[in-house]
Amino acid sequence: MSRDRLVHALWGTEAPESARGSIYTYVAGLRKDMDLAGASVRLMSARTGYTMNLADFDTDARRFDRHWSAGRTLAETAAIAEFDAALKLWNGAPLAGAGGALVDTERAGLVEQWLAMAEQRGTLMLELGGQEYGLASELSLLTDLHPLRERLRALFRIRMCDPFTNGRLSWCVEREVYVDQLGIQGIQRVSWILLPQMAPAGGG
Repeated sequence: MSRDRLVHALWGTEAPESARGSIYTYVAGLRKDMDLAGASVRLMSARTGYTMNLADFDTDARRFDRHWSAGRTLAETAAIAEFDAALKLWNGAPLAGAGGALVDTERAGLVEQWLAMAEQRGTLMLELGGQEYGLASELSLLTDLHPLRERLRALFRIRMCDPFTNGRLSWCVEREVYVDQLGIQGIQRVSWILLPQMAPAGGG
């Protein structure tokens, strides 16, 4: 990575005159910390910046991506297991404490990947019934944290229409529309029958 890109990542368009000197200081400190930690990779100086060979260096982000990629190729139960393994690696906001345009972009990408996985996992759980997984509380928390995610809201409403959760009538009315919009396949309709009070008056 070039020094110019590092300066922009750390300070954006308002870099101080001392920015390049600070980069040298930060790199020296990072190298010291890596040595103390026994890191297996080295931060090398290049003509215009720095390089690091990460081919054999594993990170939580890489492991997360592997589980995400594997889960998308598997059937329901196996896919959920991969997604669960990925979510165990998630410990709050990624790159916490770091700032700058480059970091913000990377963080946003990781959060988007996490949300996409949560939505796919929720969809698969609905197809399997969703009873034993505590799905309702998980979707409730996610929709509170990310109220603008339409897919999450739709999954939550479909889940809460389940008669086993004393589903709300208004959400059950929306259920069929959401199922069509989301393209959810394989939901067992026998376990998702609409509440008795939705039956037409007079049984007609």
